[in-house]
Amino acid sequence: MTGALWLAGLEGETGIHAAMSEPWSELSDHEKSVRAQIQRYFWLLLQNNHYQYELGLINEELWAQIEGRIETRFSECHLRNMMLVDPSDGLKRLLNSLPDNCVE
Repeated sequence: MTGALWLAGLEGETGIHAAMSEPWSELSDHEKSVRAQIQRYFWLLLQNNHYQYELGLINEELWAQIEGRIETRFSECHLRNMMLVDPSDGLKRLLNSLPDNCVE
């Protein structure tokens, strides 16, 4: 329900395609705002997927795909601050185990 709430504000938004496909540096402030909101939604879904995996509700084949999506989102340095991951969450442990390409 939280995800639906976050996406509801984007209904009728015409900049979604650009926000998702254009390089960050070429987006307008409004498109960056749209992209950030979508990123928050992605993190919410991925956190929920991780929780389901820990409960044994997601098989290994599907989890491998989800884990790839987690790595992709984590590698988007300019959107890293959109992560809504509780530090006590098991997903945080997974993120800490990934190579951090954002650290200089």
